[in-house]
Amino acid sequence: MPSRRAQNTHYLVLAGFSLLALVIVILITQPPPMPIYWLIRGAALLGYLTIFMAILSSAYMPQLVRF
Repeated sequence: MPSRRAQNTHYLVLAGFSLLALVIVILITQPPPMPIYWLIRGAALLGYLTIFMAILSSAYMPQLVRF
């Protein structure tokens, strides 16, 4: 039986990807800016996603470092 913490993590991942999809849809519906802005926005979104995944993975660090 999965723990409650694991179920909550699945909801957090789902919420994160839903928010990311919403941001991407909003950016796509805007008038096209200069190409350099797409590069900057893409790098920023990748950075936010990386930080979000690092936060999620830190929840499992005690299990990984326990000997």
